[in-house]
Amino acid sequence: MALNGIERKPISLDSWSAVLSWRNDPLVYVWNRVNRPISLQEHLSWFENRQSRIESEPIFSYHHNRNLIGVARLDFLSELNYEVSLIVNPLFQGNGYGKQILADVCRHFSNCYPKQSRLIAVIHLHNLRSQHLFKALGFQLLSEQASFRTYVLKSN
Repeated sequence: MALNGIERKPISLDSWSAVLSWRNDPLVYVWNRVNRPISLQEHLSWFENRQSRIESEPIFSYHHNRNLIGVARLDFLSELNYEVSLIVNPLFQGNGYGKQILADVCRHFSNCYPKQSRLIAVIHLHNLRSQHLFKALGFQLLSEQASFRTYVLKSN
């Protein structure tokens, strides 16, 4: 699927491998629940285990001019609850790609999952840029625990 010059594809192993350096950037992992660098083996093992659920819990890669600019995924949490996560290539941050990617994932979710399903995002309390992004696309605060806030996409 193409949107504003960005192409969405199912994730490939090559794209997934490239994401490790983004994820292990100290300015990125500080916002993660696992707030430490992870090994290549951990990263690839997680991806291998995820492959059996890829149809119901997709991972998308986003490309612009043949550059991998971001990755987004939907994770099943519990009955009718899914979590959205995304990461933008540090080389392309600040160009509006995160907003386009999140908007695309939200459209995909609205079109492909039961209407009563909820899409949530768990965001570090001090990650104000991410909170602003998700709120701008219709997420509202649901709860706050420890160092994280949970947002839910408002129903249309």
